[in-house]
Amino acid sequence: MTATQESDAAWERARELAADEVVDVASRMVAFNTEAADEASPPKDDLAHQEYVATYLRNLGADVELFEPATAEFADHRMALPGQSFAGRPILWATVPGRDALSLLFNGHYDTVLAGPVDKWTEDPWSGGVRNRRLYGRGSCDMKGGIAAALAAVSGLVRAGIELPGPVLFNIVPFEEINGIGTTATMLRGLRADAAVCCEPTELRPSIACRGLLALRLEVDGRAAHAEIPQLHHSQGGGVSAIDKLVDLLGAVRVLNESWRERPDQQHPLLSTPVALATIADGGAHWATWPAAASATFDITYLPQNVDADGYGSRVRAEIEHHVLAAAELDDWLRAHPPRFNWFVDFPPVEIDPEEPIVRSALAAVHRNGEPDAELDGFDSWADQVMLAKEGGIPTVLLGPGSILQAHTADEYVEVDELRRATAVYIDLMRSWWELD
Repeated sequence: MTATQESDAAWERARELAADEVVDVASRMVAFNTEAADEASPPKDDLAHQEYVATYLRNLGADVELFEPATAEFADHRMALPGQSFAGRPILWATVPGRDALSLLFNGHYDTVLAGPVDKWTEDPWSGGVRNRRLYGRGSCDMKGGIAAALAAVSGLVRAGIELPGPVLFNIVPFEEINGIGTTATMLRGLRADAAVCCEPTELRPSIACRGLLALRLEVDGRAAHAEIPQLHHSQGGGVSAIDKLVDLLGAVRVLNESWRERPDQQHPLLSTPVALATIADGGAHWATWPAAASATFDITYLPQNVDADGYGSRVRAEIEHHVLAAAELDDWLRAHPPRFNWFVDFPPVEIDPEEPIVRSALAAVHRNGEPDAELDGFDSWADQVMLAKEGGIPTVLLGPGSILQAHTADEYVEVDELRRATAVYIDLMRSWWELD
């Protein structure tokens, strides 16, 4: 057997070992309850999860650091939230040593959205059980399955006796589901790699673009009055329904959405057209009283080409405010009592150069593993890929097992066969990455 044949045989052995291991690793990770409702939620099994991953990596010879950033390290960042703390939610940074080739980072978040209502599940959300070749549980798809596939892939290489050409790094973080501050805090510490893979569920299609996200609470005033008593015009002191006025403004936002569907500046070859979607509505204090206040909260997406000079969404915010205020000017009550805009989230978008070596390596790996016609894709939601690229300057491709349609659902799952295929894709991606070096 030639040296090349021996090398190929070792890499094939690594693929077999990784595929055999990944389901168990993913199941163990899902069994840790790491859900978080918001930045103030107390930690649950976060520390135990991170210690499990740390032990796994140390057994592969990795140098592992678990750290909890102090508030001062990230509080001034525009994506930080007041009072947010990493206490009990450590960040993991690990290096599996290699020779002198370029480094490669696998990034993922271990926090999950809430599992409830639990009675909508057919089994325990934290069981990590396998049924009908699907691994079930909160976080199985989003995104512990992807992290497990990366861990198993590197384990396969080490156990097959392959000396890594370059170091492989892992960055496993909390708070992605809240505000992305886990990866951001890692980058603010100055930790870096030559390229990265963010293991979000993309159905193993390489994604090089993410939309940005804005959150808006639009508040409208009315005037309270007795609901059963006919009211004078508001100029004479009569009641005003804040809910009715809010509905008028929601109609104006619908008109803006319709215009976005047609405008060239709101189109992207890999991403869907943005939308300003009202996701929460609230108003009124009593069923027999004209509502004196009403509000709507919006999830608003925006495209990489619509960012401001800092890479964020102030231009989009300004357009929405202008459009809503123009509609308010047509109403004499709203003209005198204009709506208020409370912007509380701005997650920037990103777009990676398709010619980056890590992108070409990812696409080549997917082509070699059952998808010869696969093309580059975009990710309509938001992911830590953005902060790796924006804050860290790290070329990052989004690539992982599972469908985003399963994320956040009852009976969330990831296909076992896709988990196993993900390990092969990651192994081939690493080999291609180092061959391009």
